[in-house]
Amino acid sequence: MGGGITVKTAFFVAALLGVAGTAEAEQLLFDAAPTATGSINNVCDGGVTVAIEVSRTTVIGRVKQQLQVTTAGSQVRFAIWSGAALAFYSLNVPTPQGVQIVESPDFTFTLSPGIRYHIGAITDGCAHFSIDTTGATANGIQSFAQNGRPTNFGTPMGPNQTGTADPRVLLFAPTTDVDGDGFGNAADNCPYAWQATQADADGDGLGDTCDTLNNNDVDGDGVLNVNDNCPFDANATQVDGDGDGLGDACDSSNGNDLDGDGVSNTTDNCPFKPNTNQLDTDGDGIGDLCDPAQNGVNTDIDSDGIPNADDNCAFDVNSAQLDKDMDGLGDVCDPSDERDLDDDGVPNIGDNCPFEENGDQKDIDDDGLGDACDETNGNDLDGDQIENRVDNCPFDANANQSDDDGDGFGDVCDQFEDDTGCCGVGGKPNGLLVGFVLLVLLRPRARRSAA
Repeated sequence: MGGGITVKTAFFVAALLGVAGTAEAEQLLFDAAPTATGSINNVCDGGVTVAIEVSRTTVIGRVKQQLQVTTAGSQVRFAIWSGAALAFYSLNVPTPQGVQIVESPDFTFTLSPGIRYHIGAITDGCAHFSIDTTGATANGIQSFAQNGRPTNFGTPMGPNQTGTADPRVLLFAPTTDVDGDGFGNAADNCPYAWQATQADADGDGLGDTCDTLNNNDVDGDGVLNVNDNCPFDANATQVDGDGDGLGDACDSSNGNDLDGDGVSNTTDNCPFKPNTNQLDTDGDGIGDLCDPAQNGVNTDIDSDGIPNADDNCAFDVNSAQLDKDMDGLGDVCDPSDERDLDDDGVPNIGDNCPFEENGDQKDIDDDGLGDACDETNGNDLDGDQIENRVDNCPFDANANQSDDDGDGFGDVCDQFEDDTGCCGVGGKPNGLLVGFVLLVLLRPRARRSAA
């Protein structure tokens, strides 16, 4: 067998790793010897081919073969014999020394049933070709463990069928026809399943070969292929943001931003209404701006009569919706607004009544809203029917608001209610005046005694 078969474990492990590490865009249709454990050695100015037949018309677009080049500066060409006739011979492929998977340039060749083909590489130097003695079958392609031995790199001769093994030859579909059925991916009604007839019994645009999978629901999303706007990508919601009939899940052009808010349709919770902040108060996945029901949640959180979606301070009462700096954020909740709108000397951001002058910032009920603008501050803390803000004793009941000394503090809470004259109310002595007189009378005596 021209050098015989020898086991080279390290050689094949390295070669298999090489295959696994190669990223290919095309689809592998057939591998004649995936577990190759031997080799035909010292083949010079010739090659080793695999003998195959196909059960259905199959298009291939690239051939690869595992070998070990031993001559520096060698080149390889790939040949296909249809019966005894040379049907294809590729361009030269420079090959360095060492173990490798050599691949052909891209091409397109149609294999037809009923013909014995020989496919493989021919080198102008010397090489060892990896082989296995077991035939293989995949995707309607069968090998026969009857390798050929063509000769003459310049003008191939043969291939004389002399062996009983398969060389490691790999056949790939063209990148434009990944299933190798002769129909390009774009036009194929089953692009990932071979179907040369393109039969489509139910006329749903999906070929019969792949239409019967998964109960006519190829992607398993619960939507039948005939109705699914993305039959190969699960999308139970059938969302189609741009309304082009192709679901967002498989619409490569659906990176559009229909509402121009800077958020892609595929992730926008309100794809037809601009809402850059994507606010979703009730967390139902539908943005507040286009969620009419809000899933039962209060649509006016601050109860100021302005719906959350339109409120420029959704969490702060501001029925007037004032926005002095026109930044879209209402004055009452704008942290960047350091002005003093009411000119009371307190910046808006810290003013408990930003629109009412109240430099003293009084807040009798301590609710965070100053008395000057606290609509709920009409409370009557002492229950005397007098509003706190006008009550001269807001914490002590005094409905008559009596203030005998006229100092603004009602008598019931005025600690100095007798400070109006010498005799006080009802003729009672004024305690402060009496104390002052005694101090004056006693002080001179103290000085004389000291003298």
